[in-house]
Amino acid sequence: MRILVVRTDRMGDVLLSTPVPRALKKASRDNHVTMMLTQYAKPIVEKSPYVDDVFEYASNESDRDLIGRLKRGEYDVAILLHPTFRLAWVLARAHIPRRIGTASRVYSVLFNERISMRRSVSALHEVECNLAMVKGLCGTGESWLPEIFIDDEEKNGASENLENLGLNSRRFTVIHPGSGGSARNWPVSYFSTLADAVLSRMGMKVLVTGGPGEEELVSEMTSLMSSTPVTVIGGFGIRELAAVLQNARLLVTNSTGPMHLATAVGTPVVAIFCPIVGCSPGRWGPLGNGNAVLMPDVVACKKCTGEKCVYYDCMERVSVDSVLGAVKSLLTH
Repeated sequence: MRILVVRTDRMGDVLLSTPVPRALKKASRDNHVTMMLTQYAKPIVEKSPYVDDVFEYASNESDRDLIGRLKRGEYDVAILLHPTFRLAWVLARAHIPRRIGTASRVYSVLFNERISMRRSVSALHEVECNLAMVKGLCGTGESWLPEIFIDDEEKNGASENLENLGLNSRRFTVIHPGSGGSARNWPVSYFSTLADAVLSRMGMKVLVTGGPGEEELVSEMTSLMSSTPVTVIGGFGIRELAAVLQNARLLVTNSTGPMHLATAVGTPVVAIFCPIVGCSPGRWGPLGNGNAVLMPDVVACKKCTGEKCVYYDCMERVSVDSVLGAVKSLLTH
């Protein structure tokens, strides 16, 4: 059976979808699994034994060309893990026989197999939501962790790069102060104070990372520090960052893609979450053992919109001492 798994959003979303092709392959090795991804996200499934092919999605491609490529793929089933009207429409126009999507949207009539699920208020983790979408193809199955397959050459290359930066494997902590706009950030001055404490009190080096467009944020963080960390802004691709995180003792960050990348390679995470209902750690938190999640002690707020909350700065209620305590706890276990 030729199956198309559609996930055209961000790094973390795609990582939390990686258990789906594994489940499909476990159900039948004869299943041919293609993932529709953006060019940016393609490296996540590179070298995966569960993904046979990648269908690259570009938002600026014409509907006609996109439908033509879909028809040539001769897919039996399409699963929209991240449905949009456009994707639902082009899959219907491509006459893919089975089109699986959620039942709660106006355009859900374009799916001929509809799953009743409202993710924004669901108590399920995103991985469980994704696996629920393929239950009819795989049965109940298991709940797997996100994964990325890094080979020895990539691991060795990361080790060499880290050595050139003066970092020894498993003797440094990564701090990623941004979130790419996916959630509220912990205050940058708090990250600075935390990094100074890790360097001075714990004798561990700190690598500060930032994604594209986060240059100003990282620059502000490091300028507020009394010590000097190693800083890399946008210099790592997804696979290189995964290999770097695999060498780290710990990652401290907000709710963001690198958090899921760290869990995918088995590196412990201290994650700081905001109280927005749709961003809850129950839905988006780091999976696996040996992680810590901190949140402000406030009632979940549905009014939290825009770049800055106009009601109160709830993220400031997560103290540096509480995050440092979580860091110490994970580093000593």
